[in-house]
Amino acid sequence: MSSFPPRHICIVGALAVAAGVGSIVGMIAGLIGGAFFFDLGFVGMPIGYGILIGRSSSRKWAIFFATAGALFVAGFGGWTFFDHFTGGDTLPYPEGAYTAAELIIALICCVYVLVILCRRANREWFASISEHPASAKSFAWAVAVTSSVLLFSQHATEWWVEETHARIFSFRVTVTPYNSQNGEGLRSLSYDSDAISFSSNSKPGLPKVGVSFIGGRDGMKLEFSGVATRPVEVILKSEGFEDTPITLDRNSDDEIRVAMQPVETTKPEQGGAGQPATRPESE
Repeated sequence: MSSFPPRHICIVGALAVAAGVGSIVGMIAGLIGGAFFFDLGFVGMPIGYGILIGRSSSRKWAIFFATAGALFVAGFGGWTFFDHFTGGDTLPYPEGAYTAAELIIALICCVYVLVILCRRANREWFASISEHPASAKSFAWAVAVTSSVLLFSQHATEWWVEETHARIFSFRVTVTPYNSQNGEGLRSLSYDSDAISFSSNSKPGLPKVGVSFIGGRDGMKLEFSGVATRPVEVILKSEGFEDTPITLDRNSDDEIRVAMQPVETTKPEQGGAGQPATRPESE
């Protein structure tokens, strides 16, 4: 007799362990996020462990939960799809597609567990186990640890997505710089910002900002529009004027006038021909 379970029993046991770990990780994530919920799926972990070491009672429990799960998913999924295609409660896109995929995968897993555990050869394997193989125990722990790492990473990503979504804002702001001394518009204008990139190789992410130059009799203007999760820092530049920083955020007005200070130029004192001006020495 092999000390390791048959291949398909290994898969069934690994699925049960992973489902149990997913339930536990989900409850912990909900507790940390302030939305705790109870999930009976945690029983999958001891059931999966029992299947891997050849425990007959675990096989019976797995058949029970797989049958209940298949009936629930088939009933709930069938009613949901019927309601959707008959004009009732229509599933929105893309959430509806994700829900359908999850239900189909869950149903396939439940049916697979039932088929494997009800096979005659696999029933005989459970009946022939006299001691728990150490290799199967190690495999169960490997599945549990690997599932925990992957699922915690998934929940961390979901938290990041939720936080990012909560902080997203859109804006469209027209910036009109002018000479702070006489109030006249500027004839040349440029800007600098780390948040704005026109490179096609830039990684997808926020902020995404577009810029348009607007020229007129009153001088140059800039229109900034886009989506961001944090304030966008921009430095306005114009020849003969000091660089002026501005901040664009969710509270910015649709139109902003920005006073820019001319650069002060100091004329040097005139000395002799070709000689720099010097201060006379005290006698």
